[in-house]
Amino acid sequence: MKSKPIVKKSNSIRNYRKKSGLPPGTLVYTGNLSHETSFDLFCFDAKTIERTESDKIEEIIKKTDKSRNNWININGLTNTELISKLGDHHTLHPLMLEDVLNTESVPKIENYGDVLFISLKMLKWNEEMNSIEAEQISFILGQNYLLSFQEIEGDVFQPVRERLLNGLSKAREKKHRFSCLCVD
Repeated sequence: MKSKPIVKKSNSIRNYRKKSGLPPGTLVYTGNLSHETSFDLFCFDAKTIERTESDKIEEIIKKTDKSRNNWININGLTNTELISKLGDHHTLHPLMLEDVLNTESVPKIENYGDVLFISLKMLKWNEEMNSIEAEQISFILGQNYLLSFQEIEGDVFQPVRERLLNGLSKAREKKHRFSCLCVD
């Protein structure tokens, strides 16, 4: 009897063809997951926090406050137009956004001067398929903001959300302490 593989195979060659012939910086989602793009904003300082959930990037941008810390978690990468608008608002380099959407790329850290880009693979066990699945998670850390990108909505950041919301953690006191919790 032949055993099933424990690690899910990638479709990277087929997905890479989506980008074939396009100029560098063209925003094309190379993944297989078709989840709607939505945003979860946490705007906070040491004393207060406001949370906004929306599928409209304009609403999220309007609610950000440059005098406070802003964490925008993006769930679903299929709507490249919304991701492009977010990138325009933060004046992000097109190659950085291209790396966010290229879910077959290797983990990396790149310094863009005033912005740090981190791309990681999150491994999780799928009980139904009896296999390990990999999902790319990307972070863009700038002055007073953190953008986190997930292919699908999940509870991977739930402990961080709870620590921010309950106010009992020191995560809200220091400028980028909460971003370390996200990567951890």
